[in-house]
Amino acid sequence: MGDVVELARAPDQDAVLRQDVALDELTRDAIGRAERRARGLRFETRLEPSLVNADAQRLGRAISNMLDNACKWSPPGGAVEVAVDHGKVTVRDHGPGFPRDDLDKVFDRFWRADDARGKPGSGLGLAIVQRVADEHGGAARASNASGGGAEVSLELPQLEAQLGS
Repeated sequence: MGDVVELARAPDQDAVLRQDVALDELTRDAIGRAERRARGLRFETRLEPSLVNADAQRLGRAISNMLDNACKWSPPGGAVEVAVDHGKVTVRDHGPGFPRDDLDKVFDRFWRADDARGKPGSGLGLAIVQRVADEHGGAARASNASGGGAEVSLELPQLEAQLGS
């Protein structure tokens, strides 16, 4: 229901509340929540300090959606790889990947792969990732990973001053 509400609001409604956000820490928190929901999966992480100017709540929602998507498609006992570096979050699963003919649709509202019809979800999770990218002057990308699985990334402009500098 939250996904529907998120996408139902007009793009200019509820101004984006930007602040400096430690992308690596926000991602670490989202992984912690995903681990509690996705028992049996392991998360392999490489989280480099990265500072962006963003709406932390919306960005956290997008990252959670990327993780949930990867968890949904990962085989039992599988790994979800998560990396943060230079304003970019990348999440990779080791499931079947995206159907080649559908790669251009994965960020469309309500789109679901034929194989997803029996799985939970609304078809809005990755659409929210795209919207957050657009709201922040960033980019969302989806591809099939070398060696199998799907890879989704969200990249935002990185701030010059990095944490710990």
